[in-house]
Amino acid sequence: MNNTQQGADILANILGARVAMPDFFKGKPWELSKFPPPDGKEFMNWLGQYQWPYVEPILIKTIAFLRQDGAKRFGLYGFCWGGKMAVKSTQYVGAAAMIHPAFVEVSDADGVVAPLCVIDSKDEDKDTIDKFVEELKKKPFGDKIVRKRYDMFHGFCAGRANYKDEDNATEANKVPSL
Repeated sequence: MNNTQQGADILANILGARVAMPDFFKGKPWELSKFPPPDGKEFMNWLGQYQWPYVEPILIKTIAFLRQDGAKRFGLYGFCWGGKMAVKSTQYVGAAAMIHPAFVEVSDADGVVAPLCVIDSKDEDKDTIDKFVEELKKKPFGDKIVRKRYDMFHGFCAGRANYKDEDNATEANKVPSL
């Protein structure tokens, strides 16, 4: 089982919730062996095809499927690039979380319309995340904003996680119980 699926299973067990994991990359994720990307331009070109206009209809379809299957409430979380997508998804869900988010800008807070949990690592720019959270806390649901910074590496809960490493597994298992 891949690390992202393992993280989803941990979340499902802790919350007692059903977790759906749409394959936004259509079975062609960035190869873990090429991370960190030796060629940033190549990575950004690859990632460029998976921006919000591409993600949004897949998310809407996933929510519709789950609703037909009886789901009544929705939350969403995104790792790394998915953290940026989670911010944009707040218009469709009751709450969202971003875990070791990538590409976050302070201005992204403007589009957040539901409570957000921000889980950043030592590799995310602390000043940017601090300002982003500060802006979120000004919103009507600002008292529901949760933020925890981990002294772990970017990816410690997803693709780069090493659940065989005791420290990594312990810290990654703490995230869904915040």
